Amino acid sequence: AVIWTTTPWTIPGNQALNLHPEFTYELVQTPRGMLVLAAELRGQALGRYGLEGAVLGACQGAALALVKFRHPFYDRHSPVYLGDYVTLDTGTGVVHSAPAYGLEDFESCKRHGMRNEEILTPVQGDGRFIESLPFFGGLNVWKANAAITRRRSSTAPRRSGSSAWTGSRTRAARCARRRWPPWKRRSSSPTGARHACMP
Repeated sequence: AVIWTTTPWTIPGNQALNLHPEFTYELVQTPRGMLVLAAELRGQALGRYGLEGAVLGACQGAALALVKFRHPFYDRHSPVYLGDYVTLDTGTGVVHSAPAYGLEDFESCKRHGMRNEEILTPVQGDGRFIESLPFFGGLNVWKANAAITRRRSSTAPRRSGSSAWTGSRTRAARCARRRWPPWKRRSSSPTGARHACMP
């Protein structure tokens, strides 16, 4: 999945991904791996990053509920939670959720059973990441944005069969290859589409 965020410093605190239950999402094969993007934003997203992609399948967001994606930096998973607040204004149609740093994120994670003590809070009161946080410990969150973006770019998948968020194969990708739900196979793939990966 490809997330869209204006606050990279919140990615270390990510604990879920949000998709709209009624939007159509596509599994897109690109030179950087397989990506999950909202169908209406695919062209815009692909063009933003100068990549090409072929649509392998599509499904409603509801079909991806609770699919787990591997965090791009840490050895943990982020499940898909459905949210009506996900929009198609810009981005990818996939919103990252850091429950310690956003009200909708918090409410969504709590609705799905997350206990308060499970919420990750790697930022201290002085605006710095805790020293023990791998890769970014001790950094001020605003200065960490560039480091997080660089690290994401260096770990972005470049091999076939990987996803932008996880770096590993997802249930969605396996479903598309096996030709069974949640993805509906398309008989032809659009050509000339460009692709986007979160830097």
